[in-house]
Amino acid sequence: MMEYGNMLAVVGSPSSGKTTISIKLAVEIAKKKKNVIVVCADPFAPPVPFLLTADTEQNTSLGALLTAPTLTQNKILEACVLVPSSEHISLLGYCLGENPMSYPKVTRERVIDFLVSLRHLADYVILDCTAVFEADIFSILAMELADRVLRMGTSNLRGISYYRSHAGMLEDRKDGGKYISAIGNFKTGQEWEAAAGHYGGVSFVFPYVLELEAQYDELHLFEGLTSKESSAFQMEIRKLMTEISGLQVHIQEQKPEVKRTVTARKKSSFQNPFAGRKGEF
Repeated sequence: MMEYGNMLAVVGSPSSGKTTISIKLAVEIAKKKKNVIVVCADPFAPPVPFLLTADTEQNTSLGALLTAPTLTQNKILEACVLVPSSEHISLLGYCLGENPMSYPKVTRERVIDFLVSLRHLADYVILDCTAVFEADIFSILAMELADRVLRMGTSNLRGISYYRSHAGMLEDRKDGGKYISAIGNFKTGQEWEAAAGHYGGVSFVFPYVLELEAQYDELHLFEGLTSKESSAFQMEIRKLMTEISGLQVHIQEQKPEVKRTVTARKKSSFQNPFAGRKGEF
């Protein structure tokens, strides 16, 4: 029987949907009356300012927590930004205008203390890591200490190139199924099965949804999806929730519009899976 932990790290290529998946997963878990802390760990383009409205107060930055002389659970809780639309979700992250040079160097020991403390402050913790994780000690340790790691890729050459460049740090190192692979922002006409081969197989395919893009642009990601085209995306989110937490969804599900594979074969060389297609890139 699979053992479930309470901490998930989300990593992957730019534009693969890491932040969107993190938020939508938190929303789904919150429906179960479970408390979720989402850590928006990207110091290069802080996500919190474009997830919540401008009038939302963010008094303490993640950078301030990670470099303060002392760190306590109370300080972490006080720094959490409550999501107005959900009493069960809170955010931690860098503030608008910050970057990796805004604070002193973050130490490995402080990140470990922070992550250990987080485990005791919420039912579930989602760590939304930066794509440039090799330059961010927090994201590196998030992958190391999390119970599960969701690797997000895309079904285009940019995502494949990113994965091949980072494969040594993103591959499952005999961690007993700790790593889960997924393709995000899958668009009609793209050949996800060919891309999945480069990722060593994927367990989830999250389709592109126009309504989701609108929510992202309009700061409404914490709201529910209502369009018919979003059903396949929502089903994948629910399946992901069950996979990483064991929480069940008791609803009548429709058959998803995209196929999935768990055992796609790795390719021995970098080949263009979209040869012959025009206009995609």
